[in-house]
Amino acid sequence: MAALRAFAVLLLILFAALPGAAFAACPSGPAPKALAGFDEFAREILADWHVPGLALGVVQDGETLYCAGYGLGDVEDGIAATPETIFAIGSITKSFTVAGLAMLVDEGRLDWDKPVRKILPAFTLADPVATAHTTARDMVTHRTGMARHDMLWYGSGLDSDQLFTGLRHLAPGAPFRSDWQYNNLMFAATGRITAALSGESWQEFTQRRLLTPLGMARTDFAAAEGEPNRAKPYEIGAGQIHRVPFYNMAAIAPAGAINSTVADMTSYLAFHMQRGRHAGTQLLSAAQAKAMQTPRVALDETPIYDTLGAPSYGMGFLISTYRGHKIIWHAGGIDGFVALLAFLPDAGTGGIGVVALSNLDRNPAPTLLTRNLFDRLLGLKPLPWNDWVASDYLEWEFGKRQEAAQHARSRDLSAPPTHALVDFAGAYHHPAYGEIRISYAADGLVLEYGQFTLPLRHYRGDIFEIVKIPVTSRSHLEVTFSTNESGEIKNLAVPFERAVSDILFARAD
Repeated sequence: MAALRAFAVLLLILFAALPGAAFAACPSGPAPKALAGFDEFAREILADWHVPGLALGVVQDGETLYCAGYGLGDVEDGIAATPETIFAIGSITKSFTVAGLAMLVDEGRLDWDKPVRKILPAFTLADPVATAHTTARDMVTHRTGMARHDMLWYGSGLDSDQLFTGLRHLAPGAPFRSDWQYNNLMFAATGRITAALSGESWQEFTQRRLLTPLGMARTDFAAAEGEPNRAKPYEIGAGQIHRVPFYNMAAIAPAGAINSTVADMTSYLAFHMQRGRHAGTQLLSAAQAKAMQTPRVALDETPIYDTLGAPSYGMGFLISTYRGHKIIWHAGGIDGFVALLAFLPDAGTGGIGVVALSNLDRNPAPTLLTRNLFDRLLGLKPLPWNDWVASDYLEWEFGKRQEAAQHARSRDLSAPPTHALVDFAGAYHHPAYGEIRISYAADGLVLEYGQFTLPLRHYRGDIFEIVKIPVTSRSHLEVTFSTNESGEIKNLAVPFERAVSDILFARAD
């Protein structure tokens, strides 16, 4: 943390000037006694992790107990983060999609366990067994066998139709229903089920059946540059925070396109904590709300802390335990934003829930603050999560440095390319991923894919490397060129998806 200490001090000064205040639908008056000192703790956490801004809300026994905003939603213009500031919620959107499908189940228009092809005849996966038998429940529990293939949608420029059509050309990462593999593409496809059965787009249906009834008036599906009171996205690089562009999630909207405020999200949180009920109306049956919160697939993960239970996945939610209490949760992250919605359904008479929204890429503050709030409201001694996570982060950083060093040792400049660099230039095509274009410049090769323009560095022989893909954790990806029997360069392969063999692009010119 020392490298960013000066910036942390600046943020701490900013946070100290911005108290955790209540707004709009949030309760007025002082914080509950159990939260005494929490605002100061929150500012320290944000300073430690260099988070520009964060807003959070607490729901207990069906009512919003507390809301607060800390720091800045917009650093450049000095605009504070408040419970009315709009943040991207990323994959928390998935629970909205499942809730909408569950409403269609309530109405008898959808059967969770009937093959999707009865609704979407064009639904086709590379595995014929999965094609024939995949159900809506399989799709929302991440058990279709489909590997993530996130680089297919992230930055590729492909639209939703192209992504859906391309599913048939994607190698599975596991046999059908054999394993849990988180998958944004499958969730994007479930939006087509919603549209086919309702006659509305996924956005229209979600607005009419969830956002409007829940009073979520400031929640939307697309970020707009320059819009007032919308948090701006940031990342850290070279010891400074930097603005990054808003990411357009339209191509996979049902998987992560929603933007919202804490004031709106506390209403949504309470809706799930009360098993589908809002303001005296049962919007979603208690049976379907319970189904979303029921474990369906075990995750092959062992918690490193004994205060956390083994995780499983329901439908749009993860399920585990926190200090012996059942916890239902989902996080969300997209360029420059991290969000968390979590609740302990069995704590007290009506449960305890927290939603936390922040505007810094890949930061742990929402998790750290949520766990601290749970400790306080459960009447337990707060655990030193910040110290533990900081230690884990340093260990992860050390591991990444070792990995990078090992990768560098394998670089062999004594093994030159088999062809002149200009011969590698051209267009390469994959039936799902689309086109990669390699161009030659005076200082080497450049790979262009969707929104990315990435210089290639020679690594060994006909292998070149992408050093870093912006705003992602993908680094040191090896691009391997191969030749035909005549020695002509005909293919390139890129490890865009770790769970399958490198993605093979055939030369198209």
